[in-house]
Amino acid sequence: MTGFIWSREVRSGNRSLIKFEKIKSRLIQASKDSDIDKVRELLKEIDISNEESRNQTTIKYARLFRCATIVFALTIVVLAFTLTTDG
Repeated sequence: MTGFIWSREVRSGNRSLIKFEKIKSRLIQASKDSDIDKVRELLKEIDISNEESRNQTTIKYARLFRCATIVFALTIVVLAFTLTTDG
């Protein structure tokens, strides 16, 4: 129900995992062959694709929206407790 709020970071994390799964066999083979340069190249490929997928402005506004929503909800709860006679 609230997936539209949280999905951006989860998708970027999933993209990294999917990218890692695609090159996992090549990474294992390079590590068995003790080819450090190939391992670095493959890991750098994952890092570059992760950086490209993140848009810092979008993430900043998503976090701002989350914080504003939480503050608003907590304010309503506090007002409900203070303004009711039973609370």
